[in-house]
Amino acid sequence: MVFIDANSRDLTCRLFLAVDNKPILTVSDISGFAVQGGMIQIVEQDKRLFFNINILEASGLDISSQVLKLALEVKR
Repeated sequence: MVFIDANSRDLTCRLFLAVDNKPILTVSDISGFAVQGGMIQIVEQDKRLFFNINILEASGLDISSQVLKLALEVKR
């Protein structure tokens, strides 16, 4: 698992290249992270934390259906 915080936004492109087609979970609180190619984006709504999931088949990681039910959005 790799976590990229919002202060390291400039590292996301290099991160995506480095983990491409590898079983590495990418997590961040950067706005739009899941849309840009990250796997889990942490979002805050009403002072609560939630997450969006981007399912990347090439990573080889499986995400539990129970976890998918908890996500705000799931991108396939």
